Amino acid sequence: MQVLTTARTVLDEQAELVVIEAPKTAVRARPSGVHELPGLTDDPRTADKLFVGQPGSTDAATMWLAPFTAGERHEVFITLPSALVLARVRVWNYNASRTHAPRGARHAELYLDSTLIWGGEIQQAVGADTGARHVTDVLLTNNPSILAQLSARDDALGASSKAPPEALPHVEAEVMRRSLGLAAERPQTPSGLDSPPPPLGHARYGAHEPLPSVHTMRAVAGAGGGGAGVPPAEERARWAPPPGSAASGAQLVCTVLSTWGDPNYFGLCAIELLGERGEVVALKPTQLSASPASINELQPGSNDPRTVDKLVDGVNATTDANHMWLAPWQPETGRSHTLRIDLPRGVPVAALRVWNYNKSEEDATRGVQRMLVHRDGELVSPPQGAVLRKAPGHVQYDHSQLVPLLPRAAAESGGGGGGGGGGGGGRGASRAAEAAARLGYVPFAPLPQDYYVPALPAAHTWQLRLLSTWGDVHYLGLDALQLFGADGYELVVGAGALGGGGGAVGGARVAAGDGGGALGLVGRPPLVHAHPADVNVLPDVKGDPRTVDKLFVRRAGAGAGAGAGAGAGAGAGPWAAPPTARKPVADVWLSPWTPNTVNEISFVFDEAVALSLLRLSNYTKDPARGVDDFELLADGLLVYRGRLRRASGGAEAEWQSVVLIDEPAVCQAEVEAGRVFFSGAPEHAETAVLLINESIVVSKDIGFTMPMPPPAAAATSRPKTAVRCG
Repeated sequence: MQVLTTARTVLDEQAELVVIEAPKTAVRARPSGVHELPGLTDDPRTADKLFVGQPGSTDAATMWLAPFTAGERHEVFITLPSALVLARVRVWNYNASRTHAPRGARHAELYLDSTLIWGGEIQQAVGADTGARHVTDVLLTNNPSILAQLSARDDALGASSKAPPEALPHVEAEVMRRSLGLAAERPQTPSGLDSPPPPLGHARYGAHEPLPSVHTMRAVAGAGGGGAGVPPAEERARWAPPPGSAASGAQLVCTVLSTWGDPNYFGLCAIELLGERGEVVALKPTQLSASPASINELQPGSNDPRTVDKLVDGVNATTDANHMWLAPWQPETGRSHTLRIDLPRGVPVAALRVWNYNKSEEDATRGVQRMLVHRDGELVSPPQGAVLRKAPGHVQYDHSQLVPLLPRAAAESGGGGGGGGGGGGGRGASRAAEAAARLGYVPFAPLPQDYYVPALPAAHTWQLRLLSTWGDVHYLGLDALQLFGADGYELVVGAGALGGGGGAVGGARVAAGDGGGALGLVGRPPLVHAHPADVNVLPDVKGDPRTVDKLFVRRAGAGAGAGAGAGAGAGAGPWAAPPTARKPVADVWLSPWTPNTVNEISFVFDEAVALSLLRLSNYTKDPARGVDDFELLADGLLVYRGRLRRASGGAEAEWQSVVLIDEPAVCQAEVEAGRVFFSGAPEHAETAVLLINESIVVSKDIGFTMPMPPPAAAATSRPKTAVRCG
């Protein structure tokens, strides 16, 4: 076994890159490298290479490689040129190839003069030239001016990396412009026929993520460029507690058991009580008390605004810390960390609605992870504690979570799962659990795919990151998605037209699947959120039907507007076969995209849900707008990365599966149906290469041959896109 990484960069408090002028003497490692092994004495992959070469490249000669021995320390020592205040450290993991990417370091700690300043997980590389993509950023400051300098530096680097290559011949320059998204402004998209520019090559993402900023949901609702969440009032209207689950009492006591990783602080954004019909039970600040009360206890006399009364100030989904509660986390003292809520006399309460701490993506680790809930001394949460979902660090959607107050028998038996597998068990769940218990490791799906996929990973938030298209630099879309829980039933199904604007709102509650157990005690379907929401976020585009709710297969009785043939070929049992009929062109999802962004689709559950199978059907109307590279994340952790096959444009639906279960029957069925894609298979082993012959793009492996216009004929406006309905 081997441990290695590709590169590191260090920036000081002036946002200047710290230059390691003599890495051979300033950088050392233990073990020093694979050259210590017999027969590898001349291997160039030594620790000094961490500061040599281009970060994110696939040149193994500029990486560090060392033997790995379980249980021993593997360290890199860097001597800085002088005493410095560090603002950020960036780490690129081992990236020689997709096959060797699993050799990269995973869990790591960062020490400065023997003081631990960071610990966490380093993101796995993808085995391709990615530049700033898939870099692990370690921010060591929250100073706004320094963060602004870092952001400006990133913007400058991004701009310089995209300077138009004027010195190249016109054909090569045009190919590079198109692949970098420099061809033109996004074309208009009024009602009319499609007239897209010819796709050239493979457009890819390559920009830095923006640094955190302060917003509330009310400030960004309906903003162009991304979908906002479903308004809280509409959210509450879509849930009602089971009959008889509400009960009255004098006081609720919430005892915090753990945070999402922060060792010093814990907090929340907001909290509400829901009554027996799902209505909000009014709370006053005087009804809340906490121990510790707030971070003002650390410095008596200080006036930090993050006090417990902010939990009921009416500003819920926000990144403004002035509307949150924060308290010191001190488990080593033996002191309990509690929030007490005095209940209105005689008013039944069925659930809590909680917004976790959401100041930024980094500070979301201060949010509560597990907490016990007692009503008048009686346990009303699972005995191991209710799991609160980690906040996203932004306000693109309302990140609230329902925490039901369980009847006594359900609480004592562990009802609600407390964040367990979420999927009703099933054969796959039992096989995975038995294998893990017997062998002491996490089981993996036993079939070749583009990624080493764990079996039945569970998460509160599942996220699809769509990284590139099959050539179009303006739009990205999908025809359909299917997600299956551990019990084999769909987690989300189509529910017809949505209220409140449907796809014009970035988040939407759609119908639950057949497997009720997958949604636990809460019983709410997930919040499905796309960012950007769809083409309706563009100027002068309204009422385009290609919204995110159209991704899910509609069933008889699920709602109005089910497309003809939608159920053809679809069964009703576990892991049912997908529909065979191609969906109508208005019954799909399309959103704006450029090579400088990542489009995302998130599925946000109130309880942890295990995923056993993901099926995708690529965009058919214009195959160049279909997804190519994509990732699947579970609570922010990468569980799959691969490519989605380009749609052929035939009459039948074309599906591709990501199998996340070790059940042999499921694996065999997906393989025999031709839905499992492995780029290493002999029929897909040819490397994707863009071939140009006398201004004609000819690329055998991506399936199209088309003329390329000279730069003077390049499109100057966004191509039109529309569908005919009815």
